[in-house]
Amino acid sequence: MKKYRRISLLALCLILLLTTLFGCGGKASQDGTNDSGSPSDRENTAAPITTSDTLSYSNGSTTLHFTCDESGTWHWRDDPAFPLDQSYILNILDTVKTMAAAQPIPDATDPAAYGLDAKDKYLTTTGKNGEKVTFYFGSTAESGAYYMMRDDVEGKIYEAPAALTAQLNRAIFDMMVLPKFPALSVENVRSIAVQGAGGVSFMLEKQTDNTWHSGDAVVDEKSILSLLTEMSAMSVSSAIDYRPSAGVTGLCGLDTPAAVLSITYVNTVNVENTLTLQIGGVRGEGHYALINDDTTIYLIPSSQLTQLLTLAEQGI
Repeated sequence: MKKYRRISLLALCLILLLTTLFGCGGKASQDGTNDSGSPSDRENTAAPITTSDTLSYSNGSTTLHFTCDESGTWHWRDDPAFPLDQSYILNILDTVKTMAAAQPIPDATDPAAYGLDAKDKYLTTTGKNGEKVTFYFGSTAESGAYYMMRDDVEGKIYEAPAALTAQLNRAIFDMMVLPKFPALSVENVRSIAVQGAGGVSFMLEKQTDNTWHSGDAVVDEKSILSLLTEMSAMSVSSAIDYRPSAGVTGLCGLDTPAAVLSITYVNTVNVENTLTLQIGGVRGEGHYALINDDTTIYLIPSSQLTQLLTLAEQGI
């Protein structure tokens, strides 16, 4: 009888031992984690994009670098004084943040098939604590978006947000804050001087009785109104060259401008200012222009210069 009890006790111990062995890590958890509690497909998990301190990118032909100062203002590293429009950098950073949520393209395993073998197109962000992420870009998908890889996620290929393609192909001059012309009217303008390439030169001055004179001759106010109406709608369409090299102004027809306009006016706080505008040669649907003492060469639509060019050619 004791012999049977010993066998039964032995069998019970064996059952308990087998239960313990099969119950401890022998079955995958239902939430997709392994025994360490980490995601079972850990290589798909990308680090989140944090606040950036520097941003660099190359579209394969142009490389640009930007830094953020302590006040949160972004600067072009090559020239911190460049009037950078902050919205362009902030929009790129917003797009970069969405990349962390991108899902890998199923069965995409060959980087060369997606143009990702050269790695000449990239974007790198560095956080304030030194964390760094680099995205590499290849050919474009049918949607126009870049294929991309991340340096912190091995072997996975993604499709970048479509907005990034245009953002990385923007020239630095396209990211400049463009100047705006002051509000001009017969009420706040005091004098107008115009010079033309053909020798035309005249000065219009407003008198105390609000009549306009060119020398001793009274000038019909209609021509002045036409010019100021045109000026009130005038705008800079783009920047062509920032701090141009010697000789560039000559190539743009600005050494012998087609028209030079100088307007003295009173601003909104009753301070007298002068606006000087030099109009050069034609480029597409615009004219090259210099504004005040700014050496940047801008482009102004030709349709907004009709009155000025006519006065510079024919006189008052």
